[in-house]
Amino acid sequence: MNEVRSRLYIPHPYIPEDLTCNCDKDTIVDQHGLHLQMCPTENQRLQVHNFLVAELKDMSQQADLNAQPNNVRMSPDPSDGRRGDLHIIVSGHKHIVVDVQITNACSVQSSRPGTAAKQSEQRKNNRYASSVRELGADFYAFGIEVQGRFGTQAQQLFNYLINKLSLATGAKTHVVRSYWARRISCTLRNKIAEAQRFKADRIMTCAHATAQHRAGIMHTQTSSTGRGRLGDTTTTHWDIEIIDLDDD
Repeated sequence: MNEVRSRLYIPHPYIPEDLTCNCDKDTIVDQHGLHLQMCPTENQRLQVHNFLVAELKDMSQQADLNAQPNNVRMSPDPSDGRRGDLHIIVSGHKHIVVDVQITNACSVQSSRPGTAAKQSEQRKNNRYASSVRELGADFYAFGIEVQGRFGTQAQQLFNYLINKLSLATGAKTHVVRSYWARRISCTLRNKIAEAQRFKADRIMTCAHATAQHRAGIMHTQTSSTGRGRLGDTTTTHWDIEIIDLDDD
């Protein structure tokens, strides 16, 4: 349902209108959940990313390949701290460095399918491809849209691992492809939906807590006579006329 909602541009059911995020930018949250997916506050974006990397690692290891996350440099310069998301060792002389990027089709102004994933992979290749090749490894920018569409290099790496899995397990290629395509898609959709729901709930909770805190401050600043002070300035108060009903 999350995929269908995104593709049809249906507003997110957990996002009220004019909801302001609790991040430093005070962003108005869009109705399609794009900001909920991309907002760095509380690391929900990173958690979704790490779940996808874990699936690719599991996929590689089941194909009898050695795969480790975040343990390979992206530059010949030892002082450069950039690391690849996944390092796949195919043999003693063949290494693959994978950098995963999750993007959203709603983030680009294009009606052409796969544009968001394509642009994401281009950015990754511009930053890392040449330096990784200097280290003697192959570089794959694994771009995937939250709606489920793979980028070109993501599809190439996926097909490569599928062939390796088929050889390692003896299962037919189309069976292995169907299983892993659905598994990756389900993981991505579920984790993004969880992140969006969690983030929306956190924003509402923070907004409620802020409102309660402000109400508490106003209560403590007002005396029982209706008169109070905010610093050195007298606050506005109202004189209440008390009517004695027993006078009749």
